[in-house]
Amino acid sequence: NFELTDENAPAVAEICARLDGLPLAIELATARLNLFTPQSLAERLGNRLKLLRGGAGDLPARQQTLRDTIDWSYELLDSSEQALFKLLAVFSGATLEAAEAVAGRLKRFDQFDIFEAVGSLVDKSLVRQTEQAGGEARLRMLETIREFATARLEEDAAFNTEARRAHATFFAEFTAGQWANLMGEGRERALAALTLELENIRTAWRYWAAERNLERLGKFTDSLWLLYDVRGWYHATVELTTDLLAILSSTVSTPERMREEIILQTSLARALLASKGYTAEVEQAYARALELCTSAGEIPQLYPVLRGLASYYVLRSEFEKGLKIGERILELAERLDDVDMRVEGHLVVGENIGSLGQVQTGLDHLEKAIAAFDPKRQRVRRLGLGSNPGVVALTVSALFLWMIGFPERARKRSGEAIALAEKLDHPFSLSYALFHYGLLNLWSGNLSAVEGASRALMDLAAEHDFQIWTAVAACLRGTAMVGTGAADEGLALIEPGIALYRELKTPPAFWPMLLSFQADAYRAAGRPAEGLLLVNEAIRIASAGAGPLVAPEGLGLKGELLLAVDPNNAAEAESLFQLGVNIAQQLNTPMFELRAALKLSRLWHGQGKTEQARALLKGTYSKMTEGFAIADMLQAQALLKELQ
Repeated sequence: NFELTDENAPAVAEICARLDGLPLAIELATARLNLFTPQSLAERLGNRLKLLRGGAGDLPARQQTLRDTIDWSYELLDSSEQALFKLLAVFSGATLEAAEAVAGRLKRFDQFDIFEAVGSLVDKSLVRQTEQAGGEARLRMLETIREFATARLEEDAAFNTEARRAHATFFAEFTAGQWANLMGEGRERALAALTLELENIRTAWRYWAAERNLERLGKFTDSLWLLYDVRGWYHATVELTTDLLAILSSTVSTPERMREEIILQTSLARALLASKGYTAEVEQAYARALELCTSAGEIPQLYPVLRGLASYYVLRSEFEKGLKIGERILELAERLDDVDMRVEGHLVVGENIGSLGQVQTGLDHLEKAIAAFDPKRQRVRRLGLGSNPGVVALTVSALFLWMIGFPERARKRSGEAIALAEKLDHPFSLSYALFHYGLLNLWSGNLSAVEGASRALMDLAAEHDFQIWTAVAACLRGTAMVGTGAADEGLALIEPGIALYRELKTPPAFWPMLLSFQADAYRAAGRPAEGLLLVNEAIRIASAGAGPLVAPEGLGLKGELLLAVDPNNAAEAESLFQLGVNIAQQLNTPMFELRAALKLSRLWHGQGKTEQARALLKGTYSKMTEGFAIADMLQAQALLKELQ
C-alpha cells in the first residue's frame, strides 16, 4: 500500500542513495516499512547490515539478508584475497599504487601479487574500479560492502592494528611529500592530489592524533594548513589546530613547546575569526597567546604571531598597537630579506597609519606593498591563513583613494582586487574584496553594482559558512535596496544581518558602518528617532577607538536624523555638519569633505544663506579632479547651479 508522495520522496531518495542503489538492499529496506516511516528508516541506516535482515521468503538462502549475501561472496575468496578485501576497508577509495604501498608494509602480503588479487575482487563485484581525472584507476567499495569488510577486519585484532598503522604511515608521508610541490610549479597538481585523498588523510590524522604522536602529525600540518586556507575550509583548520593544542598541553613545557603553542593559538584565533566571527573563543585564543608572550618576556619575533596579532588589533580598532606590530614585521622582513613579509609589513603599517588619519602616508605604504607583490609567486608560509595580502592591499588602497578624492581610480583598483582573488581561487580573499567593492559603489551611488556584489558575497559566504561575511553582505544589500526606495524591504535584510553580527560578538571594525546603514534605513522608512539611537551608538563606538576616518560620515548622518526628527534641531545639525567638514579638512580627505559640505550647504540654502553655501561648496568641489559622474558630484553640480 506504499505510495510515493512529495513529503516522503526525499527520504526514499536518501535511502536508495545510502544503500548504493543495490536492488537487494532496497528490497530489504522496503520490508521494514511495516515498522518505520521512510524518514525513520533513513535515520536508522547507519548500521545497514544489522537493520536489513529478513526479506522475501522465496529468495535463495544466501539472499535472506544482505550480510549473508556479501558473506557468501566473501567466503568464495582465497585467504590472500580476503586479507586484501579487509585491508581495502581502511581506505576511502585508493589508487592501485597506494593500495600496493600500504600492503607492502605488511608481512601478510609478502610474495603477494596485489594486482591479480584486485582483479579478482573487481570480478566478484566486491570492489569497483573507476577512472579518475588524468586516467588513473581508483579502487572503491560500495559503503554497504565496506561496512561488512570493516567488521571482518575488526574481528582480526592484530591485522586491524597493523593495517591501520600502515595506512596512517603511508598517508603521513604522502601528505608531507606534497609540500615541495605546493611551494613550486606543481602547486595546483598537489592541491588536487591532496583534495582527492582528503578522507584518507583525515583518517590517518585521526590515527596519529589518538596516538598523540606530534612527530607524525607534523608531517601533515603544513600541507593541510595550506589546502584548508586555499579552499576556505576554516572549520577543518580549527579542528586540526585544536587537536595539536590538546596534545601539546600534555607535553613537558619547554621554550620550543611554548613557542609552538603561541603560533598555534594565534593561528587558531584567525581560523575561528574567519569561520565564526569575533566570538569568545577567538578572544580566548588571542588572550592565551598574549599570556604566553608575556611569560616568554616579549612577543617572539615569529611571523605567524606578529601577523595574527596585527589582524587582532585592526579588528579591535587598536591602530596604534597594530602599527607597532607592522613596524616589527617590516624590521623582520628587512633582516631576513623576505619579500612576502615585506609586502605584509607595508600592508599592516599602511592600513593602521591610514586608519589613524594619515591617509596619504598609509596609501604610500600600500603602494609599496602592491609594487612588491607578485601574483605569479605563490605565497606559501607555514601556518599562514586569511585574506591574501595582495588582495587586501589593493582593497584598502582603493578605500583610501576614494577618501582623498579619486573615486574612479578607487573603483578600478577595487575591481583589480576581485580579479586577483578570483585568479588565486581563494574564497575568503574574494569575500573580502566583494564586500569592499560593494561598499565603494554604495558610496558612489552605483546601486546596481552594490546589488551584484552583495548577492555574489552572500552566495560565497553561504557556500563556505563565512558567518561574518553573511552578516555584512545582508546589511550591504539591504542598504542598496533602501537607496532604490525600497526601505521596508531593505530593513528586512539589514535587521537580521545586524542581529547575526551582534551574535558573533564582533569587535568595532564594522560596527559604526553597519549601525549607520541601519540608522539611514530607519530615516528612509520614516523612523528617524530609532535611527538616531543607532547613530549615537555608532559615534560612541567610533570615538572609543574606531579611528577618525569614520567621524565625518557619522556626524553628517546624525545631523540629517536630527532634522528628520524635528526641523527645530537645525542649529545642532548645523554644528555637526560643520564639524564633519572641519575633520575632513584636517584629515585631507576631499571626498568626505564634499559629502559633509553638501549637507551643510543644503541647510544653509534653506536658511537663505546662499552666498555662504555657494562659497563652501564651490571651494570643496574645486578640489576634485575626477569622478564627476558619481552621485555626490552630480548633486554638488546641481546644488551649485541652484545657488548661482
